[in-house]
Amino acid sequence: MGQRKTKKKAWEWFEIAAENNSAYAHQMLKISVANNGGIHPYYTEYADFWTWYEKGALAGVPIAQYEFGAREEGRVNTIVRRTYGPGSKEYYKQMSIALEWIEKAAKQGNSNATNHLKDKISNLEKNYESGRYPRIAAMELAIMHFKGLGVQKNRDKADMWIEKSGYAKPFFGKSFLDSFED
Repeated sequence: MGQRKTKKKAWEWFEIAAENNSAYAHQMLKISVANNGGIHPYYTEYADFWTWYEKGALAGVPIAQYEFGAREEGRVNTIVRRTYGPGSKEYYKQMSIALEWIEKAAKQGNSNATNHLKDKISNLEKNYESGRYPRIAAMELAIMHFKGLGVQKNRDKADMWIEKSGYAKPFFGKSFLDSFED
């Protein structure tokens, strides 16, 4: 009886702290939900898990920004790619948004985010060179160079990667990269 009430109260305090941008509270809520509600057994839905990442990301918490971006990247790679196709403009727009969250975390010193972006660039370059989804790899590299995600912003390199993708500018129209402008 007392333990359940204590756990419920602890959850309420973690929620208050998280709403006040406590990175620790966001992390504890995330872990709790991930462990099937370790503190609060009622928060077991994936949507709740996602909500806490998003709240933390919007509040500027680097851990949450990284986790939200990484999970969003996974969603884009599965659901969006299957729905719209890997070469679709929607796929690249959504991937760009996911990577922007990871970049925000990296700029605040989150080492997981920094490493994630470095690894992504390296893997995309390897995929292009080895012929493993080279068009997708080249387009993602174009976007990363265009927006400065994990690399120095460089329009010339972005244009080069678009050309290497085989889609070139006519694929999406002349202003494909410009559609990613903030």
